Amino acid sequence: MKPWQMGLVGCLLAIFAVAGDTLLLSVTWLRNGYWTYALLGPAVLLALIGLARKRNAATWTLAVVALLAGAAYSVVRHIPTPSAAPLVKQGDAFPDFTMPDQDGKLVSLAELRGRGPVVVVLYRGSW
Repeated sequence: MKPWQMGLVGCLLAIFAVAGDTLLLSVTWLRNGYWTYALLGPAVLLALIGLARKRNAATWTLAVVALLAGAAYSVVRHIPTPSAAPLVKQGDAFPDFTMPDQDGKLVSLAELRGRGPVVVVLYRGSW
């Protein structure tokens, strides 16, 4: 494989990995995002090998794009969540809300409270 082809494959694979991770956030078993590094690592490595074999504008550009895709993904993925004071403290009554359940049926917190004690579990968005 020619150096520029290695760089191109690496660059496209890096872009595919980042785009795929973003588009597949609704797929539960892919949500953690660590599978993306299984694609990003070889992608960046391939682009850098192409650059090492021949240093020209094409291989430099492709290697930089692959590296930027990997770096941007890593930075965005590992930004800590804001640490604001909780709006509802332990022991406080949780504000009423209505949301769809796992079957798509709308359920309100007030309706659930009428049946007995309720536990509300909140998950971060990137899980």
